[in-house]
Amino acid sequence: MKNKYFFTLLPIVDLRIVLLVLALAVASTLALYAYRSSVLSSKPLPGYEAALAVRDALTAGRLSGLEVHVSQVPMLLNITVDGREYVVQASRVLVCFRARGAPVYEEPSARPWRSWGNGTHAGAVSWIGVRDDGSTVHVYFYSASITGKASSLCVSSQGNAVLTLASKQGCVSGYCWSGARSLIVLRRVVGSC
Repeated sequence: MKNKYFFTLLPIVDLRIVLLVLALAVASTLALYAYRSSVLSSKPLPGYEAALAVRDALTAGRLSGLEVHVSQVPMLLNITVDGREYVVQASRVLVCFRARGAPVYEEPSARPWRSWGNGTHAGAVSWIGVRDDGSTVHVYFYSASITGKASSLCVSSQGNAVLTLASKQGCVSGYCWSGARSLIVLRRVVGSC
């Protein structure tokens, strides 16, 4: 007797085995595609040493060649002049990037830019700069005109005066002076070039 259906002539194969082989083939193809895409498209993360380069570039006034994230944090600047207390609303600027092996660290330095890390990100964070030329004490802090991603940053070398006082003696951020001086507190701006 002749069979009406062709599939009954094929040898019987367990459907579970066919599905398992097919699933393994699809999974291995997807895994290979994902691996090749991630290896070919991703660059290795910079290390903490790049934070030192960012710090130095911002100190020099211009950062380029590295995509960074810029944010601003408020800060109070306490100043004592001739026995009187002044509080200035100031800010710090954080310029960071994803980094491999970044320590949890902020450089203890008198520099206006310090290297910084939090475990997954690294970069530089601003602090207060003080310059005393014998007749004027310049105190400056940084604010950001942009926040978010940036690939090129410039730092203003001048600044906008926030407070100006005449003094005989005073202290700000651990720096103290005596003798007649003008005190000028300046805001320097970090923004796009």
